Amino acid sequence: MSRPQVSILMAVRNEQDHLPAALASLQAQSLRDWELVAVDDGSRDRPRRLTRTAQNCSAEAFCLCKLHHLQRCFLKDAGEVTLWGAGMEGKMWRRILAQAGVKVARWVEVDRRKIGQKIHGAPVVPIDTLKAGEGPVLVTVGARGARSQIRTWSREKGLKEGRDLICVT
Repeated sequence: MSRPQVSILMAVRNEQDHLPAALASLQAQSLRDWELVAVDDGSRDRPRRLTRTAQNCSAEAFCLCKLHHLQRCFLKDAGEVTLWGAGMEGKMWRRILAQAGVKVARWVEVDRRKIGQKIHGAPVVPIDTLKAGEGPVLVTVGARGARSQIRTWSREKGLKEGRDLICVT
């Protein structure tokens, strides 16, 4: 199966009234070689049903689409990565990366109970072990407010978003 020419990523949150028109607009485009990956972003209305049941609207489908594009730029020629966040999102990314032949070299975590353990053979290390230029870091922390804290900490330590790390969750 070949990849489509265009991938459309759509976060859906409380859009029950607008989703049918958005989908109709996409289907009316002259370009036919596209895929839509819609992901529920905490909806409290009906789109949540779509993103729970449609395989191409799952969180994993969204990550696969992101990975497809990351491998053309940020992860180009990367054989291994560091995953920042050893929770459910991080473990889903590990599984998807493994399918693509990319190894997780280490996990970065703030939870002291996890530091020192191994997850799928890779060590869990504290955040202060990260250094600029040590290879790509994918941030898979989805907790509310965490991204801004991660960005602040990264800047203070000389890591640059887009060069050293990318938030993928």
